[in-house]
Amino acid sequence: MLGASPGASTAVPIMLDLLRSAFPAQWHRGWKDVMSQAIPDIDRTDWDAEAVGASSAATDVALGLGASHVGAPDLGTSDLGASDLGTSMRN
Repeated sequence: MLGASPGASTAVPIMLDLLRSAFPAQWHRGWKDVMSQAIPDIDRTDWDAEAVGASSAATDVALGLGASHVGAPDLGTSDLGASDLGTSMRN
């Protein structure tokens, strides 16, 4: 559900709210537990800087991004130039 399109950051919260409100019985019988496995901080409301940092660090570990990951990737370290990108994707 996430992507680089406008509104992508709101898609997940909107769908979770929809599931909670449209299917309350199913949500409380098990859907919440399943969703909590995919989204550990699903019910968190205290998103201060420390909480965001802890969540980001846990995400980095889960995705295998390593300690050097801080935000967007460094595209300057790629061996491919911009003109090579189209060629490499076709091969």
